[in-house]
Amino acid sequence: MPPRPMVSLGFKECIIHFRRLFEDAHEVIDILQYEDPQSLLVCFLAYLSLPIKTDLLQNFILLFQQKKPQPLAFIRTMIQSLLFKDMVVLGRFSIRQLLDHDVCLSVLPCGPHFNQSFDYVEAPDDPRHKIAHAMEEFRQRVAESYLDLLCVLCQNRCRVRRLLCHHVQSWNALEQEVVDIESCIKQQLPAITHREWPDEELEYRPLQSWVRFFKLRQLEWIVQLGFELRIYQPDELARMYNCFAGLATFCKLEWERVQSITACREHSARKFVRLPDDDENLPTPIDEDFTRSRQYQQLMILNAAFTSSLSEGLGLLYLALMRLGFVKKPPQPYGTDALRYELRMRLLNSEPQSCHLTNSSTRR
Repeated sequence: MPPRPMVSLGFKECIIHFRRLFEDAHEVIDILQYEDPQSLLVCFLAYLSLPIKTDLLQNFILLFQQKKPQPLAFIRTMIQSLLFKDMVVLGRFSIRQLLDHDVCLSVLPCGPHFNQSFDYVEAPDDPRHKIAHAMEEFRQRVAESYLDLLCVLCQNRCRVRRLLCHHVQSWNALEQEVVDIESCIKQQLPAITHREWPDEELEYRPLQSWVRFFKLRQLEWIVQLGFELRIYQPDELARMYNCFAGLATFCKLEWERVQSITACREHSARKFVRLPDDDENLPTPIDEDFTRSRQYQQLMILNAAFTSSLSEGLGLLYLALMRLGFVKKPPQPYGTDALRYELRMRLLNSEPQSCHLTNSSTRR
């Protein structure tokens, strides 16, 4: 093993480090105040200096990682221990509960996919048994990538971006696997939903949408960290902000589509329980699921709209600075703009609809 570097710190510096260590350790305990998966993730990325996505398990990670100076490695290890010790989330939740809660909140409130009574149906030909089996296969396929993402976010900022570039590729493969699983579920849903929700949208693929949103979120983080870590050259900023605006606009359109489908599903639920007046509330558990999902989707739409507008504005600003000569293009004896742009876009090509700008269009 190579020798470990020794750092000699003065007494005052040691006191500062220990004080910060104790303060961060005291703050980490707040992660146990779990409300939902998204709140846990965003409280991890306020330690990474990434923009806050939601006020929801993920929120804690994002907010905690955004602190400057970034929490010490010991503190980040504490977060992982609290999250995943003995494969029990926060000491009291199973991986299944975490995944089901996340999917329900994001794209499928009150979905028939999460009916636990299906687990006790043993007849192999029963649609409920097949749905339960397919959902269990979905959880097994997704769990490793989902937990790995939370572990990645516990690293330092440079390592987070490097790992995300590799990790997002696993979500590309995962999306294709989920398509096959969801096709099996769709074949069985009509026999289940015609009694409860006769207007269930059969063309809607919530599991695939959930995986896609996670993939898009990772692409956003990669681009954002590229700005923060100064990976992009000054003359690249205009086109990268335009690309980021296109990615955010695509996310906004996807969330609006999911929001409209959620509204239709809520209307169907009202018809099933025979509530003629839209002002009347659904039964409490159903109403809470739809309300939280609707609020989360609206928040994601607003976040995407804000990100898109801000990115477009910054892109135009840097374009003006370049044309006025305030941003100089450095010499590139061993490369071209086209090759460099192709390198930047390599990861985004996995979602071609999210950013359709070519090198020639950005140059114009």
